[in-house]
Amino acid sequence: MPHLELALISGDYQLAIQAEKAGIDRIFFDLETLGKEQRQAGEGLFLSQHRPEDVPKVASVLTQCRLMVRINSFHENTPREVEQVLKDGAQIIMLPMFENAFQVKEFISFVGGRATTSLLLENKVALDNIEEIVQIPGIDEIHIGLNDLRLSLGLDVIFEVLCHGVLDSLSEVIRGANIRFGFGGVSSPNATYLPVDPKRIIAEQIRLGSTVALLGRSFREPFEDLSSPDKLVEEVQAIRQCVSHWQNSSEADFLANRTALAEEVQSWKMSVRREF
Repeated sequence: MPHLELALISGDYQLAIQAEKAGIDRIFFDLETLGKEQRQAGEGLFLSQHRPEDVPKVASVLTQCRLMVRINSFHENTPREVEQVLKDGAQIIMLPMFENAFQVKEFISFVGGRATTSLLLENKVALDNIEEIVQIPGIDEIHIGLNDLRLSLGLDVIFEVLCHGVLDSLSEVIRGANIRFGFGGVSSPNATYLPVDPKRIIAEQIRLGSTVALLGRSFREPFEDLSSPDKLVEEVQAIRQCVSHWQNSSEADFLANRTALAEEVQSWKMSVRREF
């Protein structure tokens, strides 16, 4: 089975050092600000405070982790942003909120083979255009941004996208074009307090053929004060063990997991609706 890479969002070089020692595969530096606050208003979602001047500092401390940098969505300054993050040490550049083949072709040309290209699919327009987009040469991987995609589709909670078959068809199209595929929402299997059991999301990562999993805010936040490096090691190992379990599971196991996932998502959805 392919290795499932784990990516941790951080703009802190000290946490990046701890994450690398714990076995994290990628540090995800987030420079996206353009339009994000407006489209996620009232959702209580993560808005990055990462500073561009810290990219070289994080890059300089990594020896095994790869540095992935998310730039802004496609706009007139995209070429300049690509050049800057390449200069600062980005090994993977992620373009969020793309919509069409033109934007993707331009982004690929700006990178020019100097870094891994990563697309973040987050809206219905890109979803509708995906079969055309995956034919473009030079795309290394496509990630699915669950939160923004569910907002674009008018859904209530992040994991509803997993229950509607959207990722099933997407993963088939993307992997069928020999492009790596991934999505986020992964937390420690020990985080049993969450409304959806993290083990169910890890199972879906394996079932759908994901090769890169973005670790969610619930995983990251307890380690941001840098006080628990040993606990970080334990939690990464717990995820690895859960991945191994699901890599050796049967179709019946995955079917049972999907049934339980749908029930938990529906329960969460109902509780969110009652709050409003």
